Amino acid sequence: MPSSSFWRSRGLGLALSSYVSPNSASQGSSPFCASVATVGQILDQLLLSAESTRQLVTFALILGRLLPIIVLTPFLGGKSAPIWVKMGVGVTLAIMVAPVVYSQEQVPATTNAITFLILMLKEIFVGLCIGFILAELFFIADALGRLVDLFRQTTMATAMVPELKERSSAFGTLSYQFFIVLFLAIGGHRLFITGVFESFITIPVTVMPAFQGNMEPFIGLIMLTAARLLMVATALAMPILAATFLTDVIFGLLNRTAPQVQAYFLSLPAKAMAGVWLFAAGLGMTLDVLSREAVIYLEDLNNMLRLMR
Repeated sequence: MPSSSFWRSRGLGLALSSYVSPNSASQGSSPFCASVATVGQILDQLLLSAESTRQLVTFALILGRLLPIIVLTPFLGGKSAPIWVKMGVGVTLAIMVAPVVYSQEQVPATTNAITFLILMLKEIFVGLCIGFILAELFFIADALGRLVDLFRQTTMATAMVPELKERSSAFGTLSYQFFIVLFLAIGGHRLFITGVFESFITIPVTVMPAFQGNMEPFIGLIMLTAARLLMVATALAMPILAATFLTDVIFGLLNRTAPQVQAYFLSLPAKAMAGVWLFAAGLGMTLDVLSREAVIYLEDLNNMLRLMR
């Protein structure tokens, strides 16, 4: 939406253009009036061009915030999605966000290169912060699966995680993909889109983050979310750790009483099966915890945006 200053300036051009009626200009009664009308038309064209340039710059700034979020967010494709897919998703979201930004009159007053570069770096930083919080939410599931395979001693079996473009353990890949489906099933994507829209209201594209004069709460929140990732993943993996520990104790006693049984080699499939059974038995609890963590991380995202104002 064009700003109010644009309409006032355009009104000046229209006033100059209408200073002379078309009949008087065509009859040549006043060369001065004809010149004023021509200047008014040129002024209108220049103002329209300048306003279009500012809106295009604003759209580029919106895209600068959205692209890091798309790259870091797994359910939007992550690192495995082709560049043209990421750009298409980014442009689509930018078209949806643009009316919100224009309605808030968040159009830069100037379009010089230095101002644009500073604002673009700020938008990329904000997008990276949002994407980091959302990516940590999915890393909980990946860390949980890796810990389960570590306790089961099955870390040698790895599989490619498409969203991360790297290899993970078998349970890590399973839990990561499963949590993406769970996140979409509980409506997390709707909360994500709402949070992205609200980020442009909380931190406009033309305003530099002030961090409320103190960056310590912001840094503390980032560190807290990272620590929460490890805490939740370890807590969810503790029952599997207990099961594998008891299996080791049982086969250790068996090895002392009957050394010829080769208890160590027998314990490997037993620990693997115990881990799978216990994970399946506690799957309902795991889903509840991950669902609550999804809501908590989305709340942390809103808190982070407020701390950046």
